[in-house]
Amino acid sequence: MSKIMKISIAVIAASILTIGTLFAVIINQGTHKAGDEGAAETAGGSNVENSNEEETHFDGIGKKVETVHYKFNKALGHGSYASLNQQDFNGLKDMVKPIESLLDETEDELIRKDLENALYYLQAAQSGQDTTELRTVHRILHDLDFHINGPTSDNIEWGYTYLGDGESIPK
Repeated sequence: MSKIMKISIAVIAASILTIGTLFAVIINQGTHKAGDEGAAETAGGSNVENSNEEETHFDGIGKKVETVHYKFNKALGHGSYASLNQQDFNGLKDMVKPIESLLDETEDELIRKDLENALYYLQAAQSGQDTTELRTVHRILHDLDFHINGPTSDNIEWGYTYLGDGESIPK
C-alpha cells in the first residue's frame, strides 16, 4: 500500500471520528435545551445524569459541594498530601466558612452529619500541621460530591459519608 493511500485512509478515519463527535455534542445540547434530564459535569469532569428531582432532594447544594471538593482536589488530589506547601495548607484551613455555609443551606440530616464531620476534621487541622485531617475532609467532600452529583472520573467512593455506605466513616 502506498504512502499516499495510508495517509488518505488516516484522514478519512479522523474525519469520521470528528463528525461522530460533533453529532454527539449536537444531540446532547438539544436534549439539554429541551429541559429533559441532562448531563451535569462533576468535579472530575465526567458527565452524569442528574434530574431535577435529585437536585430538589439535596436542597440545591450540588454545585457548591462540587466547588468546595474541587478546591481540595487542586491542592490534595493524586497523593499531593506529602508535598503540600504552607500557602495551600493555610488556604484549605480557610474553607471553614464555605463548609459552614453548606451546612446552613441543607436540611438533609445525613448531609448535615457529613458536613459536621468535615468541619470537625478541618478545625482539627487548624490546630496543627498534620495533613491527615485535611485528607479526611477531602474524602468526605469527595463522597458527598459522588453521591449528590454522581460519580467523578475516578469512580472511587471512600465510604467516608453517612449519605453513602458509611463503612469507613471516621470519628
